[in-house]
Amino acid sequence: MEVYLLRHAQAVSEWQDAAQPLSLAGRQDIERLAAWQQTNHPIKTDFIFHSEKLRAQQTAEILRSIGLPGASIEPRLGLMPNDSVEKLREFLEIEWPHLHPNKPNLLIVGHLPYLDRLVSLLLHNTPDRPCLDIQPCTLICLTSYYGSWMIKWVVSPELFKANSLK
Repeated sequence: MEVYLLRHAQAVSEWQDAAQPLSLAGRQDIERLAAWQQTNHPIKTDFIFHSEKLRAQQTAEILRSIGLPGASIEPRLGLMPNDSVEKLREFLEIEWPHLHPNKPNLLIVGHLPYLDRLVSLLLHNTPDRPCLDIQPCTLICLTSYYGSWMIKWVVSPELFKANSLK
């Protein structure tokens, strides 16, 4: 089972727009990421969950439109920045594989500090040991292997900018 965690792309500041939609740079980053992943590390899932915040929804929609056109997309409760990560771990390890035994991979678009705490919980069994610098539009692939979680790969916008992958 693979779980893809994606921090939403860069949003405008709250003083510019209280809803904080994606900025132009954020839209460009997620478009580049979506195109890049198709060729280099194709995401293998039919399911995208995102928080109820506009910037997470827009990030998920752009990724789906370019890189995962057949995937279902839905907002999920429990993915807000300060929500408990323990519930999602239980869902990922127990409920989700039983609901989708043949296609268990899942992509989740979320926020900090939630994603930091989730990765820490899955890897270290505690939400209090951050282990990655998750910048906006960073995509993490975690894999579950015999009951343990491991990082398979990580891609961030800096990769595209450093290597001119546009």
